[in-house]
Amino acid sequence: MCEQGDRLQISSMNYSTWRTLAAAELKRLHGIDDNRIPDRIWKQFYVQNSTAREAANRAQQHHTNIGPHFYSE
Repeated sequence: MCEQGDRLQISSMNYSTWRTLAAAELKRLHGIDDNRIPDRIWKQFYVQNSTAREAANRAQQHHTNIGPHFYSE
């Protein structure tokens, strides 16, 4: 579980920086490219003050539940 200090640090981080960290975690932990997750989903995780690891895990769940080909062209 994250400590309150981690949450405060996230809330002071801009979206672009946070997204870069979360995308790197998603790739490292689950091997999924961040462009497979819609921006609106990333923004939900950011607004909910998720850590990069939490966001990566939630993005992986989203990717699995929706299916890897849902957002294909």
